Amino acid sequence: MDKLRLSDLVEVSNNSRLTQNRIKPLERKPDHPAACRPKGMASKMRKKMKTKIFHLQIDGKNKYYGSLQAVFLDNEDLGVSKSKLDRHDFGKPAATDRFTLTRAFIKTAGDVRRSKLKPRKLKKV
Repeated sequence: MDKLRLSDLVEVSNNSRLTQNRIKPLERKPDHPAACRPKGMASKMRKKMKTKIFHLQIDGKNKYYGSLQAVFLDNEDLGVSKSKLDRHDFGKPAATDRFTLTRAFIKTAGDVRRSKLKPRKLKKV
């Protein structure tokens, strides 16, 4: 990959004596890695990335894990296979007579702010 030069991104304008060093941004060059990604893609990717939490209730104890693998490494005798829980739709909890396993997502401050925003109604003129 070629090194990115300042001249690739900006152009110096010499239109007047007062603005001899004014910098104008240019369009992204197609071979630049950031040009391959559509505008606003980073914010869309950020919205999609949510941290999962698995909540295991077993023997009257509550345990919290970041992955199913961690659940099975810490609790070897659950009585159900990991592959079965991999295929489980966590819209409802996975429950047996020994344990209950639910999945939830962590809410960030941005998630809470976005949920409190109400769509504005436009006034008819």
